[in-house]
Amino acid sequence: MDTRENMIFIKGEIRTSEIQFCRYNPEINKVEVEFNSGKKYTYLPQNVEWLHDPEVLNPDKYIISSFGRKLFGMKVIYVFRKGSIRYWHICFESGKEEDYKESHLKIVRSCLEQEEAKNVFDYIRQIANISDIRNEETGEKLLAKKFEKISFIGDNVALAKYLNPSLLSKNQDEYNDTLIFPFGCNNSQYKAVRRAMENQILV
Repeated sequence: MDTRENMIFIKGEIRTSEIQFCRYNPEINKVEVEFNSGKKYTYLPQNVEWLHDPEVLNPDKYIISSFGRKLFGMKVIYVFRKGSIRYWHICFESGKEEDYKESHLKIVRSCLEQEEAKNVFDYIRQIANISDIRNEETGEKLLAKKFEKISFIGDNVALAKYLNPSLLSKNQDEYNDTLIFPFGCNNSQYKAVRRAMENQILV
């Protein structure tokens, strides 16, 4: 079974890589499954879910961690949808393939995939190229060289919010935790700290 185009759940578990053949038999109202081992089983239709048509993602645009461990050497990503739940099938350069429930992953996307952020960053890159700060020995423009190396900016960092202000989260509720000032404060200091806790970026 092609694990890049299909994702098969049997009794809630992903079993795609173990399956050779799968089809629904209307005569017995069951799903017939043949495993790679050659063994064949039949299942009630409600015990088998077959997902198709995944979204294909470029791994260069993502930084992904699973239970605190960063995933390296990703070659291609396939995302399957089961209702509101998403499952990520990741193929690695080593040839290994793994399946993950999206809620079990920490996913950081590059904000440069968004047109507004990309346009602003390209403008800043052009300004950097105009700067005449150079390496005294090689004559190379220092700022331009630094910006050329930047191809990924996570949407969870402050710079992403500057490039695309729409990424700033709109806090619907006020900050509810108790602020403690062990050495006291005046009203303006209290307001400054509270606003800092309620906003991602504050001057």
